[in-house]
Amino acid sequence: MAISGLLFILIFIVAVSGCTSTDNSTKHYDNGNISFDYPTSMSVKQENTSVPFHLNIHNNQWSSGVQITPSNSNPNHRMTTIGERLNASVNGSGGTTGQFTQLTIDGKLAYNITHKNQDGTTSYTTLIDLGTIFLTIQPTTETSIKDQTTSNSYKAYELIVKTMKIN
Repeated sequence: MAISGLLFILIFIVAVSGCTSTDNSTKHYDNGNISFDYPTSMSVKQENTSVPFHLNIHNNQWSSGVQITPSNSNPNHRMTTIGERLNASVNGSGGTTGQFTQLTIDGKLAYNITHKNQDGTTSYTTLIDLGTIFLTIQPTTETSIKDQTTSNSYKAYELIVKTMKIN
């Protein structure tokens, strides 16, 4: 009886630990300007060959991912400084309100911004100050998920920001 009880406990532990394991394997991207790690379940696509920082990192269905863009990739973008971008995020431009924290990424001044959107979701952005431009890193907001920190997009975003190198 004691052996069968011990066997049951061992089987239970193995089964539960197998159910909670996740694939943490990553790929590495380096285009000579920036480099970072990203999940193996995603692909990197450079959107504009003349702009080395305009990248989409996404899964096969394009349902989750991360976008990396420079501040000057959109000529219609009215905000030209990182200060204007931070002010717009905190003061509700575009229906969002938020807060930011300052950090350093690979020796560069950066900001993590948390946005509260009108639909109740929270979205996230990281800005890296490169001097003449700033780099924006933003995960796709998966509207079916209220806590974006549990989404695949956010997890990929977190990995990319953590491993980002500016060459």
